[in-house]
Amino acid sequence: MTLKRKTLLFTFSLMLAILILIGVILMVQMEKNFSWYLELEQESKVNDYIEELESIYRLDRGMYSLRIDEFAKKEELHLKLFDTKGNILREINAVPKDSIMRGNYVEREFPVFTTTLEYIGSIQIGFWDYSFLRMSANDFTRSMYTTIGIVILIGLLFSLIASFAITKSIVKPVEKIRLQTDSIRSGRYDKKIDSTGFSKELASLAQNINELAYTLNRQEESRKKYAQDISHELRTPVTALKLQLSAMRDGIRPLNKESVLISIEEVNRLNRLIEMLKESFTNDNQRSMHFEFIDLEPFIEELALSFSPLLETDGVQFSIKQEIKHPLWADRDALQRILYNLLSNAKKAMHKDGRIILSVTQKKGETTFTVQDDGAGISSKDLPFIFDRFYRGDSVRNTRQGGTGLGLSIVKSLVHEMNGTISVESTIGQGSTFVVRFKDKRGEQ
Repeated sequence: MTLKRKTLLFTFSLMLAILILIGVILMVQMEKNFSWYLELEQESKVNDYIEELESIYRLDRGMYSLRIDEFAKKEELHLKLFDTKGNILREINAVPKDSIMRGNYVEREFPVFTTTLEYIGSIQIGFWDYSFLRMSANDFTRSMYTTIGIVILIGLLFSLIASFAITKSIVKPVEKIRLQTDSIRSGRYDKKIDSTGFSKELASLAQNINELAYTLNRQEESRKKYAQDISHELRTPVTALKLQLSAMRDGIRPLNKESVLISIEEVNRLNRLIEMLKESFTNDNQRSMHFEFIDLEPFIEELALSFSPLLETDGVQFSIKQEIKHPLWADRDALQRILYNLLSNAKKAMHKDGRIILSVTQKKGETTFTVQDDGAGISSKDLPFIFDRFYRGDSVRNTRQGGTGLGLSIVKSLVHEMNGTISVESTIGQGSTFVVRFKDKRGEQ
């Protein structure tokens, strides 16, 4: 059964049950209250009989017998008059025997007193229970039941209309979401759900699905780009190696030590690329981290000694600023590779006579490494993607020295493995600043 049919059936059944319950309650209460009303009317009528009979006796004692007969016939009563000793003085039976009279025959006896409260006898009154109101009461009851039935039928009609409206309001957004998920499953990520008129919860769900479609679309594009970039990156050294070997085979290039070394260098380049590619796709839990307390001052000095010769040929100035208070709990090799990659990345963006600054500070339980350059900078459109695998923007940072687009991806992965964070700020033509932060921890990972 579809959601639409289930929702329609549920809402209509619920409203039908409510209407029936209300109708039954109304009928029961009406019957109860009306019976109570009739009993009050009956008691009031009997009291009126007694007062009328006492009034006849007091005001017109000479014509009492005649007046009593007239009263009994008028009210259709069966009257018996008793003296103080219980003897019957007079009996008048004017109760009709017609079958249209309904109810139960009832007899009530009441004492009769004079105005001076002298007991002079009693009167027994026989009458049809509710006879004076029975016919009209039945008509009224039937009319009320009919009215309630009509109201219930009208309510059912409106309930059906309301059920369709409610079902539509619930099912329509769900159907839109279903169509979008079908599109995502089929590999179409360009459509978006228009959540106008949705409830807050469904609008939030629609927004999440739109974001999911956007993310999947971006990942699909990245996957295609990855495949193209991997093919390109691997093709370059393979092509160079093939040309080199072909040249030696054909005698164009002599088979000597220099030619072999060039071929070996291309093989090494290819091997480095494969290792970087493998590492960039390695999950955090697949790497083996070896944490230790690192004395940062000699660590930074060693890094500077190994990196400085790479800058001398271009006249790039390299300086270090340190505010170190205690050792850092980290993986030495991973930290070295992080900083070396960031410094190498900065060098690629350098113009001649540029400047690179490596700063290390320890404040508020946090160790911060900052690599700042005044090179080409990164455009705002490239900045959100520079940590993606193989991403290379339009700046000279990645093109001047044949970058692979894997360095920053590896850096980010290593930083996260050590529970750190990395961020970047950059302006075209003014340079970039990469900031890596680690919380100071004491004890084993």
